[in-house]
Amino acid sequence: MASQEVKPKLGSESFSCPHCNAVAHHDWFSLFLKPENATEVVILTLEAAMLAKSEKRDELIERLKDNVLTYEYQEPPRTLKVKLVNLYVSRCYSCKGFAIWVRDQLVFPISGKESPNIIEADFKEVEEEPDKPADDMQESKAILNRSPKGATAQDEKGSETATRMLGSLKEFLQRLKDQDEK
Repeated sequence: MASQEVKPKLGSESFSCPHCNAVAHHDWFSLFLKPENATEVVILTLEAAMLAKSEKRDELIERLKDNVLTYEYQEPPRTLKVKLVNLYVSRCYSCKGFAIWVRDQLVFPISGKESPNIIEADFKEVEEEPDKPADDMQESKAILNRSPKGATAQDEKGSETATRMLGSLKEFLQRLKDQDEK
């Protein structure tokens, strides 16, 4: 018997995991701020984890193989005093995948069906105004994290608009040149 989808909801104990789609228990976490030096802000890749020297290295490598977003234990333990508000993480009991929530919106991972509505700007197309490449690029930037494919499409639209505008400009300049020659 197939399980029925249970829509993810902030604070729910069980719902359909956005990673593995299993209806599973989720543990919830708050996030705390730990100051970092600029040199400490790095992307931890599987290759980098393999080169690291740590007691927990093998466990970290296994977690990174399954999920790009994972955790590592910090030594020595520190007292963290600054808690982020309206930002939560849930972890699926089935696949161990993490999901990130801002307010009550799931922001990672994003399914193709729906996008979170946490960006304040409104990017509706205005029919009366001509397309502008800069507008397409701004929209692309705004949706990049939610929809990389959508951002790529917006970039392509911006490029096409810029090409059309350059073509029109070229025709206009050619007409001016022809008038000057007469």
